[in-house]
Amino acid sequence: MSDKCYNTFTFFGNSDVYDQVEVWYEELKKAHKPSKDLPYSPSALFKVFLPNEKEDSLAWFGQKWVYPDFGSEIDTDMNELGFVSAWDSPDGLQDLLTEKLAELDKNVVVLNSYSSNEYEEACMYSAKGADGEIHTQWCYLQPIDSEDDDEFEQEFDYQVFYEHQMDAISDLTSKAPGIKKNIKNELKRVTKLFDDTFK
Repeated sequence: MSDKCYNTFTFFGNSDVYDQVEVWYEELKKAHKPSKDLPYSPSALFKVFLPNEKEDSLAWFGQKWVYPDFGSEIDTDMNELGFVSAWDSPDGLQDLLTEKLAELDKNVVVLNSYSSNEYEEACMYSAKGADGEIHTQWCYLQPIDSEDDDEFEQEFDYQVFYEHQMDAISDLTSKAPGIKKNIKNELKRVTKLFDDTFK
């Protein structure tokens, strides 16, 4: 079996965006019916997001399989969606959700915070630019260089990670200037995390 990647999607937009995320959550919960033969079936995603398309997760979602999670493997807060995917983040799914939500708020920002067995933590921000294209910015949590190769003692450089997150938000804002208001509180949150690493 492939490694699992645990994805938490957070959304920054207007009230219509949050209402739609809540509707999607309920629809996914109703549509997700894993079976013994198909425990990782992406069927729920197709029913909710792509009802008129052939079920081919590689083409649409970016990974071999993706399925929604409702708290059994991923803790989510209000206005968040959890998905488990094979190996890595389902970037195609993030693009799809960004595109759909941009119809409700052209300045929506989607954040996928994810982790897998290959790395401890990573994140990707996405938004639709003025050029009509979906733009993304991402960063990975990097281990601190050490002579000790014991993976259980390995430390990670959160200071650099938060700094890269701030850079990612800044770079995304330069490509989609309208998102500045929607992403303002997220930038404050990451800046505080960065500042706290100095304490």
